[in-house]
Amino acid sequence: MRKFIVLSFFVALCFLQAKAQDVSLKGGLGYAMQSEKMGVLLGARVGITPKIDLAGGFGLFFPDTYNNGNGTKVKSNIWMFDVDGHYNFTPGGAVKLYPLVGINFTTGKVKINDTKTTNTEVGLNMGGGLAYSFTSKIDGFFEIKYILGNADQGMLGFGVFYKL
Repeated sequence: MRKFIVLSFFVALCFLQAKAQDVSLKGGLGYAMQSEKMGVLLGARVGITPKIDLAGGFGLFFPDTYNNGNGTKVKSNIWMFDVDGHYNFTPGGAVKLYPLVGINFTTGKVKINDTKTTNTEVGLNMGGGLAYSFTSKIDGFFEIKYILGNADQGMLGFGVFYKL
């Protein structure tokens, strides 16, 4: 947990050091392939240089609740925290392509009747994305990445960045 707090503090410092025109807020939807869950993606992107961005965010996935047939009620929930570096390629026009690499913290919670279990795993993000500038303030994005670690999982995400 200490590592998570230190990393969160570092990310917050990086965001505070950036110029206002280099910061974008992120909102979108995500799909976790292994756990087959949809969720909401929220975060920010900071331009470190014209070619390098630092992106951080949370994925909050919709919980599942079901009865397993013998009267046992099961509820599960997953959330993720990611910090990724992007290296931007601009082939022309309003399109930006980027490979990404970063770190992921995935927390899963399961409640069976009145018994709760929580587990947090750390993983390495590897993938890529595409951003398209619709206006001077709004970029659409699509990302695909794989989380390597004890909670291996493919992720798809899409949504918008709003430039501050």
